[in-house]
This record gives sequence, C-alpha cells and structure tokens, in this order.
Amino acid sequence: MTENNALQGSSFSSPTILTDSEALSFLNDSPLVVYLDHSNNSFVVRIFVREAIRSSEKVTIDGPCGKLSAVLETPALKAGEKCPVVIICHGFGGTKDNANEALLAKKVVDSGKMAAIRFDFDCHGESEGEMVDMTVESEIDDVKSVWRWACALPFADRGRIAIAGFSQGGVVA
Repeated sequence: MTENNALQGSSFSSPTILTDSEALSFLNDSPLVVYLDHSNNSFVVRIFVREAIRSSEKVTIDGPCGKLSAVLETPALKAGEKCPVVIICHGFGGTKDNANEALLAKKVVDSGKMAAIRFDFDCHGESEGEMVDMTVESEIDDVKSVWRWACALPFADRGRIAIAGFSQGGVVA
C-alpha cells in the first residue's frame, strides 16, 4: 500500500509505504521520495531514499566588495514547501569547498529537512575582493548579503535561517 501526496505540477512526492514483506520492511520507516517521469509515452515511478535526492548549484551573490561565490544545496521539496536554511561560513584562508564545510552542508541537506548555503568570503576562493580590505566587519557584511539573498529564496522559511561557522567563520557567525 502507498500514499500519494504530490502537489499538482510537482514531479516529487513523499510517499508512505506499508508492506508486510520482510525483505522490504525497511521501506516502512524510510524517508522516501518518489520522482515521476512521464516522457516518451511512458510513465516511470522511481522511489529513492530521501537522502539520495538533493540539488546542488553554484550561485553568485552580490556582496559589499564584489561578487560572492556560493553553493546552494537543497533537499527534494514539494511545490510550495518551505524549509530552514543554514549559511555556512569558512575560516580565515579557507573556502566554501573545504572538507568540513562541504561535509556539514551534506549532513544538513541529507537530513531531508534543511537547505545549506556555503560561500567564499570576499577575497577568498572564487569571490571577488582584495585581501587588504578584508576585516571581521567586512565578513559580517558578506554574511548579511548572503542572509538577504537566502531570505529571497522561494522555499526559505525566513523565520528559520541559521548561521554556522568554522574558526574565524564561527567568530563572524
């Protein structure tokens, strides 16, 4: 037995599957996502454990000292669904692509309930800016720019946007 709770126009749903099959019993409690593919005159239903479905895209955010390079990672969401967002700040001399930052974003998104934005502060990684202009205050201004950008995301639960950071990024957070 399964429940279909997809919204009209959405390719995703979060089904509930109940089975008495011992081999498939893990599906009873698994967070699942169904992707509906109806191309080429066929209809295919693909069922994934929620952690397997996520989106990751490079984005550019206008910062006070130039363009900030960022990666936005989101879980599978139903049309109109909102979720919390975590902004991840790297340490001095680091980047958004450091192992800890990438792992934190993965864990947050794989929970299936939150999105993550990891970004390069000005003059770090792929972001614009000059090192001579970088201060803790300028990094706080960078985070404020990312915060405003996150608030404008259609799926962002604006009341639940958090900031996490490593090393100097923790000071800034």
